[in-house]
Amino acid sequence: KIIMFLFVLFFLFNYKINKSFFYFLLIVLFFLISIFVINFLNGKQISFIIFFPIIGIMFVYYVSKYIKLEDIRNAIAIHMVFSIVYLIYGYITKNDAHIHFLYDKGLPFLAAPMGFTSTVQTFGTLLLSYIILTYSQNKKKGFFFYVSLVLLIMTFNRVSYVNLLFFSILKVPKLITFIIILVVSFFIIKPDIMKHILGTFGTINSRIISLLEANSIIINANIFNFLFGHSNSFITGNENIDVIENGIMQLLYTYGFSFLFSLIFLLFIWLIFVKSKIITRNKIYIVYIITIAQVFTHEYFSTSFYIILSALFLSIQIKTHDYDKVQRIKKVKYISLR
Repeated sequence: KIIMFLFVLFFLFNYKINKSFFYFLLIVLFFLISIFVINFLNGKQISFIIFFPIIGIMFVYYVSKYIKLEDIRNAIAIHMVFSIVYLIYGYITKNDAHIHFLYDKGLPFLAAPMGFTSTVQTFGTLLLSYIILTYSQNKKKGFFFYVSLVLLIMTFNRVSYVNLLFFSILKVPKLITFIIILVVSFFIIKPDIMKHILGTFGTINSRIISLLEANSIIINANIFNFLFGHSNSFITGNENIDVIENGIMQLLYTYGFSFLFSLIFLLFIWLIFVKSKIITRNKIYIVYIITIAQVFTHEYFSTSFYIILSALFLSIQIKTHDYDKVQRIKKVKYISLR
């Protein structure tokens, strides 16, 4: 998060930014600061993490405007190399740094790669970003494309599987065949392992309990917190729950119903301005990642969420032939509010 903040800070003072976008962010920031101060004065335990999505949104803007696609792919490829090194090292030494042994799935002898991310889910999102960027341009897939697919399968994360499957249905139907072959091969070679991975309901049950508890807290909050949130992504003062493992509920608790309603409204307006079927599929997947995928996870405050959004917006730039044009824009030494 610190690196992303420094990235945004550097671009803010050295590259152009759209005037409307800049003022929109200022309004959102003013709104968040106001709610933050009010909750603080009311004795709520607040957190500065609520401002991170502003940094994430700016990161998406600058990456989709000024960063070369190959640079992002290369950065993720380097990340993959380190994840493989840590995975091999973990199997040899049983050190769980940057990997996750599958104790929760009843498979303690198996480990899932995490790279430098905090969870296997966020690492899966990062790998999916590489796959999306690869399909954004009609080039040979290359070695690291297949590495990213294999590593994603090795996360043993059902949400990552669903995200990849939905992307394949929308964008690359041929990829479904490859995924099915991998999964079926795993079933044939290790049927017991796949049964544990796909049939473990412990995490699902815990998420349902967490969801019901969070729902009760949100519904029973006072009218101000119900509408504008608690200015904290973690629940405090509750013995039963501290982390909301549902992105939509997390948004409701953190920012309130007014924010969620505004987000849905903006996404609806954005979807109206569709230029072609290709762009429509890109937009549908962006809406899916922002809304439906977050029902099963909570990535709004993770860097990988904004990296995959950057990959999707870059894909739209390429399809609309804006990518080559924006790559020719030269760096300036001031913020241009044009």
